[in-house]
Amino acid sequence: MPDFDLKTIADFAKRKGFVYPGSDIYGGLANTWDYGPKGVLLKENIKKAWKQHFIYERNDMVELDAGILMNQKVWEASGHVATFADLLLDCKSCKSRFRADHVVEEKLEVDVEGWPLEKIDSLIEEKKMKCPKCGETNWTKVRYMSGMFETNRDKINNSVNIIKELLEKETDGKVVLNQENIESLKEKLEMQESNRIYLRPETAQGIFVQFKNVMLTERRKLPFGVGQIGKAFRNEITPGNFIFRIVELEQMEIEYFIKPPVEDKDWNDIFEMWLDAQTRFLVDKIGLKPENIRYKEHAKEKLSHYSKRTVDIEYKFPFGWSELTGLAYRTDFDLKAHQTASGVDLTYLDPETNERFIPHVLEPTVGVDRLFLATLCEHYGDEVV
Repeated sequence: MPDFDLKTIADFAKRKGFVYPGSDIYGGLANTWDYGPKGVLLKENIKKAWKQHFIYERNDMVELDAGILMNQKVWEASGHVATFADLLLDCKSCKSRFRADHVVEEKLEVDVEGWPLEKIDSLIEEKKMKCPKCGETNWTKVRYMSGMFETNRDKINNSVNIIKELLEKETDGKVVLNQENIESLKEKLEMQESNRIYLRPETAQGIFVQFKNVMLTERRKLPFGVGQIGKAFRNEITPGNFIFRIVELEQMEIEYFIKPPVEDKDWNDIFEMWLDAQTRFLVDKIGLKPENIRYKEHAKEKLSHYSKRTVDIEYKFPFGWSELTGLAYRTDFDLKAHQTASGVDLTYLDPETNERFIPHVLEPTVGVDRLFLATLCEHYGDEVV
């Protein structure tokens, strides 16, 4: 482990103009950060190095800059609305909030990933798990919390206004609605539903949604990739560790499209090529020491619903080994899901065989903020003024 802690890095970053706490003169806003003059320069250098290594030095890559706001149907088709959620647990005594799976693993040394909520509740009660903050055993039930931020274009018929309207009809402790009131309420709720907008939790879906347009305008033959750098937003239950886990982040992501593999070897060879490219980028371009990075293969039972194989490259941060980059073989899940949901043909016509098929995808990705932090940690001892 490094001979300095994360607070040392955070203090150094603020003192030297790399990273400032967000809204600092007003007491801050938890887990928000602003990049100072030197931070902007370092961040831009990291992004330029990524583009140079993964896009400009290759002849099988193009770029995209998709918008943050997308049709809500995108997130329904991708599975985010149904599955992009974390397990939430609150201590009733001190009001502290925790990721249930994380605190259970830390306190009880039990991996509860994939367990039913009732089973986790029973384990917590049976073992009388204590709150890490106050030591009490006064817990809420475990429940899911969506990881997506949402807003709404309909600012008139919002939930607060609807509740106010209902309360205005209250008489002697009862709210009486006639049929006209009920129909009006249904209409307002439907308007709220149809005008819901999510802040994207990842940049990947913009690439999948624009796949057909990229294919038509660029006339690329498979295999080819689309790279993108952009903001994403995640409603983390327990963000922290300085800029390692934050609610507003920036991703550098690639979707690399290939023909449907005939054998596992076909996609595995490409997978290993991208894993090597990621490693060389971290070592040769960013300057991370090989001994400070390692590979973590995801167990089959813990793979995301879209993935056939996922490998993380972890970095030895001051708080321990944690994910820096990821590489996933997403098969044809995404394009197939969007084709089904939209009704738009997203197949690829092979000019050599005249076959039509939905391409498969490999996804190398890295967070700009985490790589920024790793770079600070790696080079902190080089020269401290």
